[in-house]
This record gives sequence, structure tokens and C-alpha cells, in this order.
Amino acid sequence: MDLKKILSGGMGLSMVKPVVNYIQHDTERLKELLVLLDKGDIKLQHHTSYALFHVALNDAQLLLPHCALFLNLLQRKNIHESTKRNVLRCFQELDCPEAFVGELLEQCYLFMKNAAHAPALIAFAINVAAPICKRYPELIEEFLLVLKELQQFHTAPSVLACIKKAQKVVMKKGKH
Repeated sequence: MDLKKILSGGMGLSMVKPVVNYIQHDTERLKELLVLLDKGDIKLQHHTSYALFHVALNDAQLLLPHCALFLNLLQRKNIHESTKRNVLRCFQELDCPEAFVGELLEQCYLFMKNAAHAPALIAFAINVAAPICKRYPELIEEFLLVLKELQQFHTAPSVLACIKKAQKVVMKKGKH
């Protein structure tokens, strides 16, 4: 299958389904997709990241060995926010390995604290950070402070809804 050709076309589920079906649980086929994500132009990266999110929905465990690449993409300056948003969406599906949790949380905080970012990127950063903080209770207090600060200057409904949801997630007692 020519992934580049498929992903260079239009975007939507009609593009995603064949890609997800092609990759299934195959690590070598996933690597083909990741090369396009890593090395493609901005449009190709965006389409690839969208497909990757659907791969994560199908088999999140398949993506675990590639967390370092995903973190690298989040830190790059020349990556479109839509690609970063889709990478964060992938992290929502993953139980991030402990080796990457600190770096991922730091990146989420950077997105959350930068009002120049689109509300959707900030919202996804909140959604990724909340379960991490729930997993490590010593981080909850700092996270709640960041949310409080964010709530004071951000009025986008999507961000405010994510703040409320995240506050409930980290304050809920019980299983992590």
C-alpha cells in the first residue's frame, strides 16, 4: 500500500480506514506511517497524525515504543498545531511509560501556559496531563494551580470544560 499517496489526498474517515486496516497490529507497517509523520511536509504530517490517532484507537499498545518520537514532535517548532493536537490525542489513548511521563507533563504545561496556542491544543494538553497527575498524586497540587491560573485568563468554552473535567479527575478518590 502506498501510504504517502493515500495520506496526500483528502482527509477524513475514507482516508483513515484503509490505513488503519493496512497497519492493524503490524509494527513494520506502523514504522512506514511514522516515517511519514517524522519526515513529511506539514500537510502530510497533519494527515498522518490524524491517521495515527485512529491507529491508537485501534491498538494503542502498538504505539508505546514510539513515545520518544511523539515527544520530539510535540517539541518541534516547525510542526503545525493540528499535528501536535493529534499526537496529544494519541497520548490520551496510551498509558505513557514512566520514562516519558515527566517530559510529557512538562510539554503539556508549556502548551497550557501559552495563551498563543489554539484552545483545542490547550484542551488536549489538559486532558493528557490530568491522568498523569492522578497517577502521581504528589503532582496534583501543582496541576490544580496551573489550572486555576489558566482559568483566569482563558475563556474558550472547550478549555473551561476541560479544566472542570480535569479538576474532577484528579480530585476523585479511588483507583488510579
